[in-house]
Amino acid sequence: MKKILVTFLAFLFLLPCFSAQNPRWVGQPIYVYIPEYGYMSDLMQQAFEAWENTSKKLVRFKFVSKPTNANIVVEFVDFVANCNDAGAVGCTEMMSKKGNYYKAFITIGTKEYFRAYEGGQYVRKIVTRPKEHIYGVMLHEAGHAIGLGHSTLPKSIMYPYDLDSMQYLTDEDMRLLYNKYH
Repeated sequence: MKKILVTFLAFLFLLPCFSAQNPRWVGQPIYVYIPEYGYMSDLMQQAFEAWENTSKKLVRFKFVSKPTNANIVVEFVDFVANCNDAGAVGCTEMMSKKGNYYKAFITIGTKEYFRAYEGGQYVRKIVTRPKEHIYGVMLHEAGHAIGLGHSTLPKSIMYPYDLDSMQYLTDEDMRLLYNKYH
């Protein structure tokens, strides 16, 4: 009887520790606000829909028209400045309490420096990122917004580098998601 009581008390003590170390969204759908920003808005919505569809609705999203009604708020800026990495194209900040997420902020940098040869010299211009360079970043940041960390496998969208070439979710990404939500 004493062993059962000790085991039960240990379980009660460790359960909050585990959930605090492995936070996740508990309410579904997760409400997402994406401001109007041309094709960038459409791509960002497609990124969330890719997570929902590829996961067979393990995570679900509903898009709302006001940031005050959203759990996840997306912001488009020229260059990301609120991240630990000075060269970051995207950044996600998560807020949790009692072991569950309640708010996330995604910042997507929409511009990049482009080096062009003009008038006999190289000049640095600022241009809007093309679709094929930003969609992988959006998939990656949406993954962070649902609570996923980085993967060590280069083929995963959650791998932290070379996101320009990644444009799809992999089995590794679904494994990370499944581990988080099952």
